[in-house]
Amino acid sequence: MHPLVLICLIAIGSLVLVITIKTLLFKKQIPIIDKTISSVPNIEHAVKHLSEIIRFKTVSHADSTKTNWQEFNNLHKWLETAYPAIHSRLEKTVISDYTLIFHWKGSDPALNPVLYTAHQDVVPTGDSEKWIHDPYSGFVSDNGYLWGRGALDIKIQMISVLETIEFQLLQGYAPKRGIYLCFGHDEEVGGKLGATKAAEYFKNQGILFSFLIDEGGAVTDNMISGLRKPFAAIGVGEKGYLDVELSCMQKGGHSSMPPANTALGIIAKAITKLERKQFPLKLTKVPREMFKNLGPFMPFHFRIILANLWLFKPLFLLLMAGNGAPNAMIRTTTAPTMALGSEAPNVLASKAAATINLRLLTGTSSDQAIDRIRRVIGDKRVEMKTLLVNEPSKISPMNTPQFRILSETILQIFPDSIVSPYLMLGGADAIKYQDICENIFRFCPMHVHSSELDRMHSYNERISLKNIENAVIFFSQLFENIDNRL
Repeated sequence: MHPLVLICLIAIGSLVLVITIKTLLFKKQIPIIDKTISSVPNIEHAVKHLSEIIRFKTVSHADSTKTNWQEFNNLHKWLETAYPAIHSRLEKTVISDYTLIFHWKGSDPALNPVLYTAHQDVVPTGDSEKWIHDPYSGFVSDNGYLWGRGALDIKIQMISVLETIEFQLLQGYAPKRGIYLCFGHDEEVGGKLGATKAAEYFKNQGILFSFLIDEGGAVTDNMISGLRKPFAAIGVGEKGYLDVELSCMQKGGHSSMPPANTALGIIAKAITKLERKQFPLKLTKVPREMFKNLGPFMPFHFRIILANLWLFKPLFLLLMAGNGAPNAMIRTTTAPTMALGSEAPNVLASKAAATINLRLLTGTSSDQAIDRIRRVIGDKRVEMKTLLVNEPSKISPMNTPQFRILSETILQIFPDSIVSPYLMLGGADAIKYQDICENIFRFCPMHVHSSELDRMHSYNERISLKNIENAVIFFSQLFENIDNRL
C-alpha cells in the first residue's frame, strides 16, 4: 500500500473514532429533583377567576383613542373583589392610569426584590363567527378547555400570580425578599406607556430586582423536529425588531405607456434581492446552548452533528436554514409585510413603497442591518426610512442560582421535560426592565403541543384545565423556592 494512502486511511479512521467517541459522550445529566409540592391555592377558584377575567374586553390599540378604557377600569374593580387580601395589604401604585403595581415588603430590606410580570391587554378577536365559542365568554367545555381571548396570552399568567400571592397572604406567610407584581396594559402594542413607564418608576426609586419572570417560552411537544421529550424553553433574551420602509418615486401616468422601470417594479426588484440574499447564518451563544441541551435526546444522526460542531457546524446551519423557528434562531430574518402602489389598475404609481420587518439576531444592531439592506438592494432610486426599532435584548446569565431555581421548579412540575434556555423570537414587556434586572426569564408554565400555540393571536384561543392547574402550582412552588433558596 502506498504510504500516502495509508496516511489518509489512518487520518480518516482517527477522525471517525473521534466523532464516535464525542457522540457517545454527548449526554445530558438530568438533575434529581425533589418533586414534593407545597400546599397550593384552590384550583377551582383559579379556573373561575380566569373565566371571569377573560370576559373583560381589554383590547389595546396602537391608536389609544380606539381602546375601550372602561373595560380596564371594570377589570380593576373586579380585581379588588376577587383578591381582597392583595388590595388591602399590599402597596398599590398605578402607572399611566392603567398599569398596576403591587408591592409586598420583605422582612430583609437588604435583599433585592423579585418581580412577577404579565399584561392585562389582549389582541382583537377578528371575525367572531370563526370562533367555536364566544371569545369573551370564558366558556369551559366538557373536553376540559377554557376558551377565550387571553386564555393563553397571557391572562393565565396574571391569574396564577395573583392566586399565589393571595393564597400566601391568607396563609400568613411573611417573605424574606420583597415581591413586586406588575401588570402592564399595552404590551400588545409595544408597552410604551405600561412596562416602559413602570421600569422608569422602579429605576427612579432605585429598585434593582434579583429575579424577573415574564411570559415567553413554555413546555412544548413537536417544537423541535425529532426531539423525543417535551422542551421546557426558558427565554433568556429576545431578538430585536426593525421595520424599514422602502420607497421609490417615478413618473406616474397611464399604464398603457409604461417606462422601462416603474416605481412598483423597482420596489419589487429590491424585495426580490432581499429575499434571495438573506442575512448570514450564525450560531450565537443561546442557540448553541439550547442545542447542546436538546441534542442528546434527538435522533442519532443529529447527535453526531451536534456532538461534533467543531467539524459539522456548517452542515448544521444549512440543515436549520429555512426550517421555521430553528432558522429564526440562527439568523436575522427578513420579511416583506406591506406594499403600496397606485390606487387603480390602469394607473402607474408615482410612488411605490413596501415595509420590511426584520427580527435582529443577538449581535446585529439596527444600523448594521440597515447598512446591509442598502448594500444588497444597491439601487439609489430606493429610499429607506426606519419606522420602528428595538435593539436585541441583553442575554440573561445561565449559570446563576436564579436560573437554577427556575429550572428546578420547572422540573418539579414538568418532570419529563428537558429544560433549556432559548432565544425568544417575538417580544415581551421583559426587555423594558433589563437596566434594573440582570436575571430576566421568559417562561409560561404550561405544557402544550406546538400547534396549540398557533391559537395565540388567532381564532379559538383556549387553555386546558390541566394547564391552569400547572400554572397555579408552578407559581406557588416558584414563590417558595425563591424565598427559601435565593
